[in-house]
Amino acid sequence: MDRPIIYTGEIPRSTDVLNGWQQAMIGLGHFVKLVLGTSTWVEGLACTPQNPASMSVNVGPGQIYALDQVDASGYGSLAPNTLEIMKQGLVTGITALACPAPSTAGDSINYLIEAEYIDQDSAPLVLPYYNTDDPAQALSGPGNNSAPQNTIRQGVCNLVVKAGAAAATGSQTTPPVDSGYVGLWVVTVAAGATTITAPDIALYPSAPFWSGAAGLNQPNVFTDTQTIDLPAGFSGKALVGQLAGSNTFYVDQAGNFLTVGDFTSDGNLSVAGSSTLTGPVTVPNATASNQAVALGQVLNGVAPVAANNNLIGTTAAVTTGTLTAPCDGYALVIGSFSSGTGSVSGTGITASLAGLVEVVSPNYGNAFNQSVWYLPMTKGQSSTFTATLSQATSGSCTVSVVATFQPNPGT
Repeated sequence: MDRPIIYTGEIPRSTDVLNGWQQAMIGLGHFVKLVLGTSTWVEGLACTPQNPASMSVNVGPGQIYALDQVDASGYGSLAPNTLEIMKQGLVTGITALACPAPSTAGDSINYLIEAEYIDQDSAPLVLPYYNTDDPAQALSGPGNNSAPQNTIRQGVCNLVVKAGAAAATGSQTTPPVDSGYVGLWVVTVAAGATTITAPDIALYPSAPFWSGAAGLNQPNVFTDTQTIDLPAGFSGKALVGQLAGSNTFYVDQAGNFLTVGDFTSDGNLSVAGSSTLTGPVTVPNATASNQAVALGQVLNGVAPVAANNNLIGTTAAVTTGTLTAPCDGYALVIGSFSSGTGSVSGTGITASLAGLVEVVSPNYGNAFNQSVWYLPMTKGQSSTFTATLSQATSGSCTVSVVATFQPNPGT
């Protein structure tokens, strides 16, 4: 990760501060790309009826991770940066979305709730500027024009509701997902309805909700014909799973279904060559060496937890969701801290589980800091992580923290 170098006695430049924040975001974006890839994922954003029920639904807090340019427009005094990284967009409150009933009796309508990542400049303030004619008297805004300027660039999860075409009940269709968005929920409303209830809300078929370790450890499902190459001398179970709801089965190198009688007393089978299978075929978690494994076992994955907070004041704190260890290993925790006033006076990370150890705490100056920590964890242990920042002068500040689980070798 790139870092700006600032020297004692150097005349400060806006680019020194902005580059530090931008380069920290780039580093975290590449880290998220390493974990999640470049597909769009969402977390949270549960859709529920209002209470009391009405003709609107509530979408809860959550986040979106999506591939986007670092800065499509100028960032302060920095030029646009078209490099693409994974970026995090947050929605911290409840979003109410209206879904009115169609007016024609016998009709129904499908509403699509979709989400996109956007950059949004906010927190406008009239800023003081240096007055070359009278340094003791600051200018109010650029050129003393008293115009407010945005002070924070937020990563936002933007939620919208899109109405389909009303049609006879049963024949209505869900509108297509707009470019740049991902579909999350479908709300179906019939003519004459006065409230929306839970049965009216359904998950959009390809909604990219991230389910963490539970999602990664789902068995592999092959929907097309698959060819599996097995090396000569391979010893072990070639494949185990379910086909079209049948019982557990094993397959040899010729694609033949095997029974328990085809195995030795230790449950192994010597095979070599290729097996061609017609799906859907499900591969469950392996329980011994040389067995076929599900994707989740290969990755030994657990969803990272992350949080970010942008505010104006002298302190900032943010707490992640819960990270649960799927096996013995450790949590790798990275915190980033930025001060718009260049007056960082303290930073830190704490964990709800004892044993957090600081590895690196470089001092980049009073405008930006970053630290790295690790927390040993045994299988089943859980922890949240809180990052805090304090600054001597009140103003805009940002604190971010991300934690990912790393298994011990051989786990």
